[in-house]
Amino acid sequence: MRVVKPAPRGEVPTLREKTCSTCGAGFTLTPDQKFFLCPECYAQEYRRNAKARSSGTQVLTHITCVACGTSEYLSFVPQDASQALCKACFGRQRREQKPDRRH
Repeated sequence: MRVVKPAPRGEVPTLREKTCSTCGAGFTLTPDQKFFLCPECYAQEYRRNAKARSSGTQVLTHITCVACGTSEYLSFVPQDASQALCKACFGRQRREQKPDRRH
């Protein structure tokens, strides 16, 4: 059961400005919404999680990161395993390559 307080008559709920925790883009929310991702990142995360939930078995690929040497298992088969990055290095590389969308 979800309890929702009605807004007092005559008052319009104010929108809040939030910053996406993944890409840093700004987006607006109503007071009753509690998101930490912008709609674009949320959709990507939802698709990724839905894909993982739908498959019953999962094949893990063992790689050694070319950037830091960490040994890690990935939930997919990389195109070139000899050039694969661990999750941390891949995320760092994406943040460096992504243009700053904050204005």
